[in-house]
Amino acid sequence: MRNDWRSLFAHRHWFTLKVGNYSFRFCSRCSGLIIGVVLFSILNITINLLNILNMPIFFQIGASVILAIPAIIDWVTQSWRMRKSTNSLRYITGILEGIGISLLIFTPIVFLYKMYLFLIVFGLTIIIGLLGIRKHSSSY
Repeated sequence: MRNDWRSLFAHRHWFTLKVGNYSFRFCSRCSGLIIGVVLFSILNITINLLNILNMPIFFQIGASVILAIPAIIDWVTQSWRMRKSTNSLRYITGILEGIGISLLIFTPIVFLYKMYLFLIVFGLTIIIGLLGIRKHSSSY
């Protein structure tokens, strides 16, 4: 793979968008995440999702984390080589993750607490993923 600015968006699983003579590679999961954020924003404007935001904060935070779990499971099991993921699955789990992140953004708690929650979930995911990769690579 070429090391240019277009590969920054590609990771190792991408889809290609052709515009004129140019081809751009985009990560499927990251693209889904962006679509999920945009989708949540559009739904919030059109059907007023503020009713969700009137629910208890514990529910909002729980829903945010639950919506991210499919992407976490997909990434971890794919990283551990337990199964092969598909771009369609990565895209769908990315959309769910984007909706979860959007919900967390709108949750009326202190920004620092949101960052702590994000760092804890992200950190645990990376640690679990890397431990599995290390275990898998040492078994050969």
